[in-house]
Amino acid sequence: MTSISSRFSVYDGLIDGIIFSLLGDIRTRCLRDGDAFLTWALILSSLFVGWGIGANDAANAMGTAVGAKVRTVKQAVVLVTVFGILGAILLGGRVIYTVGKGIFPMNLLEPTIGQLFVLAVSVAAGITVTLSSWVRLPTSTSQALIGGVIGGSLAIGQAGAVNWSVFFRVVIGWAIAPVSAAFLAFIYYRLGKQLLARFWPRKVKSNHLGLLLTISGCCMAFAWGANDVANAVGPITGARIVTPLAGAIIGGLAMGSGVMTWGPRIMHTVGHRITQLVPGMALAAELAAATNIILFTLMGLPASSSHTIVGSVFGVGLSHGQKSVDTHVMAEILAAWFVTPLVGGALGFGLLRGFRLLTAFMG
Repeated sequence: MTSISSRFSVYDGLIDGIIFSLLGDIRTRCLRDGDAFLTWALILSSLFVGWGIGANDAANAMGTAVGAKVRTVKQAVVLVTVFGILGAILLGGRVIYTVGKGIFPMNLLEPTIGQLFVLAVSVAAGITVTLSSWVRLPTSTSQALIGGVIGGSLAIGQAGAVNWSVFFRVVIGWAIAPVSAAFLAFIYYRLGKQLLARFWPRKVKSNHLGLLLTISGCCMAFAWGANDVANAVGPITGARIVTPLAGAIIGGLAMGSGVMTWGPRIMHTVGHRITQLVPGMALAAELAAATNIILFTLMGLPASSSHTIVGSVFGVGLSHGQKSVDTHVMAEILAAWFVTPLVGGALGFGLLRGFRLLTAFMG
């Protein structure tokens, strides 16, 4: 027993020495480089969030096309990356404002606290979304990010500064988005079948539907890029670290890298696990999702592309009856949506407390 205790004492001493050596090195770098070190940490954390968005959310733009077997995974990755970046640059400014400044005035905080706040929120959202991607569940990055903002505000005793009216408006958007998407998809599919039967009675060839599905997927990717880039760079634009245009560009590129790495993980869930899609169903789902997200973007609300596409796929599945939808998978996804803001909030709270203690230690 004495030998074992001695070994643990030696290990503890070595670990303590390594930790304080690393902290001392970080402290030296911060003192030497000033705010540049923290600024780069903030930018890298936003890139981490952008990568997580691409890994979890971007696949929603083409997951239905892959599920309906009209596009390969490689083709889907290329199309989502290109049109997602275009959407981020051309139409992303509206929601960047809502996430960056509308819910919590991070730019009004004392500079050091404000930067630590942004860092904690970004890392919290990135971790939350990465965990969801690991278990192959489509989640909402906007939920993780805004949960982190609320948790961070509680950590510094600034809950009163939260714009709760905007927050509840966003929460209402989270609740409405999948429902409205399901309704639109149900209507689009039923109406599309009736129009085809009346005006085009011949059997529609699969390659025609494949082309339309590709176009709708590109629309979805554009809408996704426009809406979700705010989740990556909204905090650093709100803190005036980068301009909205620069944030849209770097955020779009980070999101594209996420698509190219972990994107196929969520494509399988969206394209195969909720319901069995055929090209016509997939087309209606993507058109409904793109319409839904563009409407929310024009209203300045950070609607989740995951909420929207899952609602759309659910809606077209219901058009074939309730048994066509895997309710077990839907229950897992709904549970993930409920937990996401709570996990993001808890991580935001804990990380900001930890960063402040670390800053105090480094003097």
